[in-house]
Amino acid sequence: MEHYRQEVLNTILAQILDENGLISSPENILKESIFLNRRMPDIVVSYNGLRLIIEGEVGDNPNAQQDAMKSCEKRVKEGICHIAIAVVYPPILRNISFSDLKQEMKNCIMEIAIYSQFGESEFIQGDHNNLGTILKHTYDQIINEDALITSDKGFGLVNLFLILNSIVSF
Repeated sequence: MEHYRQEVLNTILAQILDENGLISSPENILKESIFLNRRMPDIVVSYNGLRLIIEGEVGDNPNAQQDAMKSCEKRVKEGICHIAIAVVYPPILRNISFSDLKQEMKNCIMEIAIYSQFGESEFIQGDHNNLGTILKHTYDQIINEDALITSDKGFGLVNLFLILNSIVSF
């Protein structure tokens, strides 16, 4: 029986995001000087020049949400990114045959939350398409002139919640 480590799931998710038009690098192939002497982020997404980090955990860990969010917080505080996204994979993905893993991940529902220097959102449920949309909308919010002006006054949790709520409605 297969039993994949979280790093395998991160690599598959990075491949899926890359297929969806996002440039991403899973942790085992990224080699940049900003990561020297630090634990590498799970997935780095470079979208139109903005660096976003995705930190993944597997839901069979009872503290998966907290661990993913703690990793996101660390990345933002280290200055590696402005936005980090926590993803909790469903435990069933650990035991899917490798040949089916990518398709199963495309079909699965994950738990997703955003962390930024302004705060964190609640976890929502969504698939890889929702994750891609969250990345794109987060980018749009950050480069939006109004958001930049607002950021000086505290971009805040309200906008993070608006991003999530406007994307996924279950």
